[in-house]
Order: sequence, then structure tokens, then C-alpha cells
Amino acid sequence: MWTFIKKSFINIVFLGLIALLFNSCSVFFTKSVSVFKITSDIPVTWIMNKDTITFEKEKTALDDWDKNIWNKRTSLKNPEKYSVYESYLNNPYVTLFTTPKSFKKINLTAITDSSTYYLKHTPRPDTNYTSKPALLFIDIVTISGIFYVLANIGQLYEYPNAHFNHKFGTLEIDNRWKRLYKKGNYIFSYGIPYANFYSTFPNRAASQRIVSGFFGISGALDWQYKNKHSLTLECNALTDFFAPFILPFDFDYNGSTRQQTNRINFSLYDNFHLRRFSFGYGLNLSQVRWNYWVYPDKEDPEKEFYAPFGLESFSERYWSGGAVINTFWKFSPCGRLGVVYRPSFCRFNYANSWKYEHSISIEAKWNILLKSKD
Repeated sequence: MWTFIKKSFINIVFLGLIALLFNSCSVFFTKSVSVFKITSDIPVTWIMNKDTITFEKEKTALDDWDKNIWNKRTSLKNPEKYSVYESYLNNPYVTLFTTPKSFKKINLTAITDSSTYYLKHTPRPDTNYTSKPALLFIDIVTISGIFYVLANIGQLYEYPNAHFNHKFGTLEIDNRWKRLYKKGNYIFSYGIPYANFYSTFPNRAASQRIVSGFFGISGALDWQYKNKHSLTLECNALTDFFAPFILPFDFDYNGSTRQQTNRINFSLYDNFHLRRFSFGYGLNLSQVRWNYWVYPDKEDPEKEFYAPFGLESFSERYWSGGAVINTFWKFSPCGRLGVVYRPSFCRFNYANSWKYEHSISIEAKWNILLKSKD
């Protein structure tokens, strides 16, 4: 008993240190200020939160634009007092803004030679955060990370680039979605099947096994063979870890049994993208593994205990074929959250070949654009 308490205390301290070290990752990597630009076809004087921003007759090389943004972004000491602008003599005119990050809208006033327009600029999730699953994973699985993110929620947003349409007096937001899902693009996506639900029929179980659990890993290659349509080749692995987050405890199975169901899937499917949603269907090949472990009592090996499938550990594995159906919601151009359903109907070189089995996963994915047609 004392050994268990001692190990648990050490693990809690260790996990606490890891949490303190990594829970600030989201805020650290996303910075504290948002830099965005607004283009226009005519000269405009901007007022942002009562700060007047006028044009300078100065031309900056386009190739240096991103470098200038990064240098100014990382060298700000008082971002709440700082707003910066840069303009080109040639069309389109470009104005660069820097403002503290927030999930609230900012007020902009556009003054032209003929009229004055009052606008609101809406933030969106910062891709520096949503495109890094490691940060999200750390904040999810460490409980203190969730509270840390909630306390700094404003820094997880950014203000997007936009074009000022002076004819209608509106801001046209830069569309990151269309650039990603254009014909000819190649996208690598990787994710975490967070919650998994299984229905299996291992022969040695002699009955249906319905289990659920957490965690997994997936990787996929998407080819956009035409606009809003893609062909995906995917491989993922699912498991049934019993807790939705990392626990700092050692579990003693002394004098008991343990079971685990793992599944490896190879899928080929077609996707249709509609605004912020995608729908996919195709074929799936699965390897199902059912592990059964027996842990005799260390102090009294002859002591009897309940063992539902015998006193010998074993591992049962077989292949099955079926379909895959999924739907995802895109919470950012880089991130998706959805449900994947994989029914299987045929098991290869295995007794009772024709059996219905399935897995259902709630999964988060992130995209990396490998090659663009543009």
C-alpha cells in the first residue's frame, strides 16, 4: 500500500511539472499580438480603436513583406499602444495593422475622399495554434491545461487579412478555405482518434464483445482531383485506453485479468467538401487484435481468482474487410473534427467468416499542404 502511494505521489509531481512546462505552449507559440493587412483600390485613412492611421508615400518590396511582419511582431514591447501601417504607391494599397489579440471584434473607420465607413473586424482561431495538434493534445490531456487555455482564450484568436471594397463599404475576408481545397493540391493530414467504440466477434470469446476507449493515431494523403473533391489514402491505429486523459497512477493487476482491443485500418475513400463540412465514403481493410492477459497473485500464485477466458494469456488476431463512412466539420482551414464509421462484413482465413463488426471513432485531424497547383 505504501509503495502504491509513494509511486502515485511521484507521478503526480512529475505530471504537474510537465503541465507547468507545456500548458503555456498555446500562448507562447501564438504570441500576444495579431498582425493583419487590409488592401484597397484607393487611398484610405483608417481609424482603429480611435487611433488614426494615415498613408505614407513609401514603397516596400513585396518580397520583404512577411519578414517585416515577423520582425515587428516579435519585437513589440507595448502592443496595446502600438499600431503600424505601410502603404504601396501602386495598387492595391496595403495597410498593415498590429493589435493585441482578442476574441472580440475591433472597430475600424475607413475615411475616403468621398465617404466615411464604420466597420467591425471579426477575429478567427489562430492557425499557429489550431494547426499544431501537439499543443491541443497537451492542453486536452492535462486537466490544468484546460483551465490555462480558458484563462487565455483571447490569445488563441487572430484578425484575418481582408480587402476593403469601397464601392459597397465592406471588408472581404481572405478565404483560406478555397486555397486549400483547389484542384491539383496534395494534402497530408494527421490526427488523433480520441474516442473509439468497437463491436467484435473473436472466436475464443464465443460471443459479441462491445467495448469502448480512448486514443489512437492516424495519417492520410489527400489528392484534390477536382475542386471540392478529393481521394484519400489513410492508415490509422485505434486502441481502448479506459481514460480520456493521462492518469498519474500505476495500476496493479495482481490477481486479476486484463483485456485490450486494438484495430489497424487501411482505407481508400472519396471526399466531397461543402463549405465547412466534408463527407467521405470508400473501402476499408482492418486488422483486429484482441489481447487477454492473466496476472496471478504475486504473493500466492495458487490463489484462485476470476478469469473469464482461462488462466493462460493469449492474443487473437484476424483481418476483415468492409467500408468506411465519415463526416467532418472544419473548425479551421487546418483542423477538422468528425465521426468515422467503419463496418466490416467479411473476415479472411478465419472461422465464421461472414460476421458484422464495426468501429466508430470521434476524431480530430490537421492538414498540411504539401503541393499546390498555384
